[in-house]
Amino acid sequence: MLWIDGGSFNMGDVWDTGDSVEKPVHKVTLSGFFIGKHEISNSEFISFLNGVGADADGKFNGHKLLDMDDDYCNIKYHDGSFSYSQSDFSEGTNSAVAEVTWYGAIEYCNWLSLEKDLDPCYTIGDEVTCNFSANGYRLPTEAEWEYAARGGGRSDQQYAGTNSEEEISNYAWIQDNTDNKTHNVGTKEPNELGIFDMSGNVHEWCWDWYGSYTSDSLTNPRGPSDGYYRILRGGSWNLYEYECRTAKRFYCFPPDCTDLIGFRIVVGTY
Repeated sequence: MLWIDGGSFNMGDVWDTGDSVEKPVHKVTLSGFFIGKHEISNSEFISFLNGVGADADGKFNGHKLLDMDDDYCNIKYHDGSFSYSQSDFSEGTNSAVAEVTWYGAIEYCNWLSLEKDLDPCYTIGDEVTCNFSANGYRLPTEAEWEYAARGGGRSDQQYAGTNSEEEISNYAWIQDNTDNKTHNVGTKEPNELGIFDMSGNVHEWCWDWYGSYTSDSLTNPRGPSDGYYRILRGGSWNLYEYECRTAKRFYCFPPDCTDLIGFRIVVGTY
């Protein structure tokens, strides 16, 4: 985990090169937080699945954690436990985990919090609430994610680590260089804050419900109070440069997952 100093930045498409959902640009002020240097890997997620005793079909507490039926899923259940299964769709056990639902990501956060003797952030039932004052692990808010990806909200970081489309392959696993698979975390160059793979490799779940931006100045925003989709950020291994921009917004239904979706974790201080 890396400490990210708090601060203010203009969130959204400050370059005027993106999509309408990335506007209006608005001022956001954030408290400091810790963020994972890497996306969660296959091996880390396997430890969680075995640790909580997930069902053989990848379910736990009534929610699907990952899609065990998809050919792109590299995690299999055999002889009473989960393990990595090598395939053409993943570089190895240290590759970014994919096929993870939003519920799989938040359940991982709660499990890891308990493993580290921290207070879990999430109360998980038919509805999910987050105690942002808890000292445990959680998903980043959309604002925290963009602030970290842009090296502390820099306006010259259209991609995580660079402002140049020609240089993005040094920092990101994208369609042009992935050979159609997820790759080991931390094998490209990090951004200025030392964080790896915030552009490309896998989409990353955030806490927020998807909704329109406001022009209002905000402090520690957490997104709409309800919604249908949760936010994804960062782009993925099968997308081109434009879709791996730090301001680019994606979304997905929380119980769903694809071979493009993983996550990273944060610890807040407020």
